[in-house]
Formats: sequence, structure tokens, C-alpha cells
Amino acid sequence: MKNMNRKGSAGSLIALFLAAFLIAILLVLMLGILKVTDYDAGVPATVFAVINMVILAVVYGMGGQLGRALGVGGYAPIAGMTGVYTIAQFVYMALAFKTAKPLTYILVSMIILFVYCVIVLPIGLNGAKNKNR
Repeated sequence: MKNMNRKGSAGSLIALFLAAFLIAILLVLMLGILKVTDYDAGVPATVFAVINMVILAVVYGMGGQLGRALGVGGYAPIAGMTGVYTIAQFVYMALAFKTAKPLTYILVSMIILFVYCVIVLPIGLNGAKNKNR
């Protein structure tokens, strides 16, 4: 039993490292190559990208712990919706960071994040409730 816990924690550490590496790559892309902060909506775009990356790090980096807490039926939809949220947020960023006004960018990004939370939180709560039965 102890051996499984070591493998699980090693897998979690590797996943967290990879998530942190992905965050670094995306931030270098945004800040260094695309120069997102040179535009009016650049700072909000960076903030929402960081929020997205933290969500990715938690959902995928701690997938083993979440999977044990929620069960497969709870974790799988959350992981899938996190992928959809990430794609939606980055597609919106790619389309709008140059032309959108900062408040408009913040509003649309908050709506995208709100929809993600409205979908994911009930799934997570239901999965945790069903797992504890």
C-alpha cells in the first residue's frame, strides 16, 4: 500500500512540474513573443491566462487526489470542461487582446469563467457527495 502512495505522489509531482512548465511557456509566449502587455487589454489577458493556468495546474496536476475524492464519474467531466474552458479562454484572448477595451475584455473573460464554474462546481459537489456514500 505504501508503494502505491509513493507512485501517486511522484505522479502528482511530475504533473505539477509539467503544469508549471506549461504556465511558463504560455507566459513567455504571451509576454515575450506576442507582447500582450503592449495593448490596452494586455494586462487583463495576462491575469485571466494566469487564472486559467492555475486551474489547469490544480485540475490536472492534482488529478490523482481529485480522482480519489470525486471518483472517475466526477473527475472526468471536470477535466474535460477544464480543457474546453482553456480553449475558449485562449481563443478569445487570441481574437480580442489587440482590439478589445480592457473592461470589455474583463467582462467577457469573467462570463467565460462564470459559465465554467456554473458547470464544474455542481459536478464536483455531486461527485464528492456520491463518492462519500
